[in-house]
Amino acid sequence: MNLSKEQAYALQCIIRGENTCVAGPGGTGKSYILSELRSVFGDGLVVLAPTGLAALNVRGATIHSFFKLKPGLYNFEPKSHVVPPHLAKLLNKAKAIYIDEVSLVRADLFITLEFILRKARMSDQPFGGVQMIVAGDFLQLPPILSKKSERDYFKYHGQLPYCFDTGAWLKARFKVVELTKNFRQQQDPEFIKILNSIRCGDFTSRYLLDDKELDCIEILNESVEIRDQPPEDTISLCTTSRRASEINLNQMDRYESTAARFEAKCHGKLDYNNLPTERHLFLKEGVRVMVLKNIPSVCVNGSMGTVVEINLEKSSVTVALDSGVQAVFIQHLWEELDYILEEDEGTGEMKIFTEVVGSFYQLPLRVCFAQTIHKSQGQTFDECHVDLGAGTFTTGQLYTALSRVRSRNGLTLSRRIRYNDLKKDLHVLQFYDENGAVQEEV
Repeated sequence: MNLSKEQAYALQCIIRGENTCVAGPGGTGKSYILSELRSVFGDGLVVLAPTGLAALNVRGATIHSFFKLKPGLYNFEPKSHVVPPHLAKLLNKAKAIYIDEVSLVRADLFITLEFILRKARMSDQPFGGVQMIVAGDFLQLPPILSKKSERDYFKYHGQLPYCFDTGAWLKARFKVVELTKNFRQQQDPEFIKILNSIRCGDFTSRYLLDDKELDCIEILNESVEIRDQPPEDTISLCTTSRRASEINLNQMDRYESTAARFEAKCHGKLDYNNLPTERHLFLKEGVRVMVLKNIPSVCVNGSMGTVVEINLEKSSVTVALDSGVQAVFIQHLWEELDYILEEDEGTGEMKIFTEVVGSFYQLPLRVCFAQTIHKSQGQTFDECHVDLGAGTFTTGQLYTALSRVRSRNGLTLSRRIRYNDLKKDLHVLQFYDENGAVQEEV
């Protein structure tokens, strides 16, 4: 893959030592930059993510586990924090910290990790002087404030949940590089424009269909098939986990064969709420599954297929992938990683190494007639059915769902999109207006 001009510019900013936010719509190649950064920084790059699943996807650690933080609310003006000695040594050796899916990082957590870095590195510089690189799209899914107590806490302090709305962000002077070249939907150029209108809540742009000028919602309602049930072998993306579970259970019950049970092997420290697939995985011949690993020249993480054979003796499952290829899957090892500081045997220098603190051994498959829109963030599908149900309930949810598919030919809707399904956050749009134009410098 050749770097776009914007990707190249983002890398230039990072190599110059600037704190950098790599932003932009889905499918613009934000994740590709991380692979380049691993070569640039080597062992000195600490890769983190806000959730366990996101951390597994980028081969990193969660923010909470790395900084030894318990889940909960944090002080917006931290005064003290006990930094374990081994963490302090580790933070002093880090050359750069990369945070993926930064839109999900809550403001209080961002303030806290900035304070810990300053204290651990005994420096008054923002983030203790360590270079920060964050990536994500603030116009996709926002930080989650699921409990009333959390919402009340933020409201009481007059604080918005986004990390860019903190003093820690402002003092670090992040260079925001917004990627705009879309690789995912390049076969449907008009779809790219429609999605951008959905992403920004823009109803002024017009799209021509049968000599009629339509806005972004009208054009999708008229050009995309609307049907109660998804086409055969097509995944449904749902607004709620309850709806996704209901679809998966109902679809599994349609198959009369006996379900085969595959037990995972779990060791060490694991976040059991964020495992890539089920600990007790039930599969039947004929069910739809999602592949959860990359196999070069065969499939990628997120590929879809149908179970055609189960071999309990070998603990293997044969899947007919939608690409036309059949692949045999055996149990796959996922590792929960943490970072440690150890002496390099060759040079005697103290370096950062990754340490396996937990392991999860299971078939890299998930029953996937349906899943939530939240779980789909970062994935790409050739076909998907967006089940809007009673409606979206947070900003960015509609855009995240629609932008998972490569073209409108592969998209179906459970019902017509309503205008109140498109929830936009004017504060985020203002942030992009003020900070997201640096691609013009390329």
